[in-house]
Amino acid sequence: IPFMQHYGGRPSTNILATRVDLNKISPLEVQTKIIEKFDTSKTGLTLDFAGEAKDTANSVIDLKKSALAGLLLIYLLMALLFQSYLQPFYVILSIPMGIIGVIFAFHVHDQAFSMFAGLGVVGMFGVVVNDSLVVIDAINRAKEKKGNLLEAISIGISERLKAVILTTLTTVAGLLPLGIGIGGTDIFLSPMAISMGYGILFGTPMILVLIPVSYAIGEDLKNISKKK
Repeated sequence: IPFMQHYGGRPSTNILATRVDLNKISPLEVQTKIIEKFDTSKTGLTLDFAGEAKDTANSVIDLKKSALAGLLLIYLLMALLFQSYLQPFYVILSIPMGIIGVIFAFHVHDQAFSMFAGLGVVGMFGVVVNDSLVVIDAINRAKEKKGNLLEAISIGISERLKAVILTTLTTVAGLLPLGIGIGGTDIFLSPMAISMGYGILFGTPMILVLIPVSYAIGEDLKNISKKK
């Protein structure tokens, strides 16, 4: 009787790959193609991956936890800076817009999301938050001088418009050549550059639109609550 391997009480087969040409494909992309090839919903197979693909998946999970912890710290620091529990939300709202840009970028470039791409997303958080901070700070200072909300918002945006746009353009100009492969590609750094570059590119226009709108809505809600 031939010996049959079991895993978790079920018959199993081990398939090993000792060498992957990283210049052509990554282990995570190999995993994605295998999952697409062997559709578990139709074949009844159960796929369990180990090695670098599994280590990468665990690293992405840890990265998500670190990103959530970072967002919490960002909120607490901004709450102390602005002495407000509401204004930090205006800054955090700009982050999902950058994430939309990251999703779009990896769909267009047909790449699998990896741990290094996640590191690029975390780096994108910092740039988007920094741009949002300077805009809100300018609006707050203009509001203290003028008193009128709409006038303060227009002054704050006009003061920081050039700084925000220049920060975005210089950062994206430095990242995207690496991301799209101008002058050569890197299997590890290219996903990081793509996620960070596209995230900033998509997130910045929303900062200039979403922050003023959110600020005005927040002030209206505060006035309504005071009247009640």
